[in-house]
Order: sequence, then structure tokens, then C-alpha cells
Amino acid sequence: MKVFINEKTVKIVKLSPDINESFYDHVFTADDVIEADRLQGKLLVKDAGFDQMMNVVELMSTADVSALALIVFAFEKQKTAVAYFKEHFKLIVAAGGVIRKGNDILMIYRNGMWDLPKGKAEKGETIEETATREVEEECCVTVTLLDEIGKTYHTYTHRDKRVLKKTYWYVMDLKSDELMRPQQEEGIEKVVWMDEAALTEALEKSYRSIASVMKKYKKKYAKSV
Repeated sequence: MKVFINEKTVKIVKLSPDINESFYDHVFTADDVIEADRLQGKLLVKDAGFDQMMNVVELMSTADVSALALIVFAFEKQKTAVAYFKEHFKLIVAAGGVIRKGNDILMIYRNGMWDLPKGKAEKGETIEETATREVEEECCVTVTLLDEIGKTYHTYTHRDKRVLKKTYWYVMDLKSDELMRPQQEEGIEKVVWMDEAALTEALEKSYRSIASVMKKYKKKYAKSV
């Protein structure tokens, strides 16, 4: 499992002898107490403890961890660790899309960041229906939903509650953008078609989760984006 916490990448993986420890700047074990000042560079926590992981997650949500690049928690029981992690959050399911018109991609600008259109699932709808509805509402376009790209997870705090947002992403082809405009009531300021150069620049002012979606999209589907 990969999850983004305050724009930092956290991975929960299966403990394996194939893990390349030389890739990391520091390797911790379950016996180590990991304080905020030790969260620097690329870190591996080998044979991690469940509470140890959640203590680090709390630090990542409250302390300055700007020097952290990546932290990987390796567990003997990886699935149990993922379940334990999820128990500490309220899960919200959302869906969105990479909308394409030729080689151009549709991006939205909200809260000072470039983003892809997405939104929360409503009761009674399928996740594919959520994805289509949200991108059409946020951008005032019509689309054809194609394949799933993948899922992303990121955390945030809302009303003092920890939230884990699971977002499903789909490739979509444009049907019509004749009435395209930003859904201002959702705080969207701009809706812009971007070519490869503009998209590369925009991703420098976007979220890591969005950059990871575009990386997957390019690898799976794009000949030139």
C-alpha cells in the first residue's frame, strides 16, 4: 500500500530479503523510537511495529517533516498492517479522471494547486458513475469513461478526525467541451487543456498523488502526453 501524508510518500510492504537496504539513508528496526528529527531522507523500518508505524504517522501529520523523502514500513504480516493502519482513519471513497482530447489533458486549478477533477461517491452510485459525474460537474464537459488507471490514498484531518481518502482514477475521452467552465461553487478557478509541456510544468505545482496518477497513465496509455 502506498499513501500520501502531507505530500510525503509512505509505503506499507511485505518484509522480504529482496529489499535493497542500500537504497535507504537509514534503516530502523521495531526497537527504534523514531522522533521527528530522524525523519530525513529515504527511510526503511524493517520488521516494523504497528504502534511504531502509527506514531510516525502522527508525527508526519503534526511536525515539520520537510526533510523526509520516503518512508517504507516492512512487515512480516503486511495485510494485517494495512488493516491496522486503515482502522485509525475514517475512509472516504472518491473517483476522478484523466480526460483527454487528442494528446491534451484537462486540468483544474483549485486552492492554489493544479489538480485532476474528482469527487466523493454518493450513496447508491457505482464508482464509475461517481467518476463520470464528478468530472462532468466540475468541468462542465461530457466524457466517455474507459479503463481504470489505478487508485491513490492520501490522508487529511477534518474536524479533528483523521480521514483516509481512497480515489479511483479512470481514463476518459472527451465527448464535448462546448460548455466547458470551472465549477466555481466547488472552489475551482480554472479548467485548462494542457499539452505535454504545460502539463509537465503544472505537475510541479500539483500534488504527489496527482503526479503518481499521471505517471501510471503515461506508462499504460499515452504514446505522447
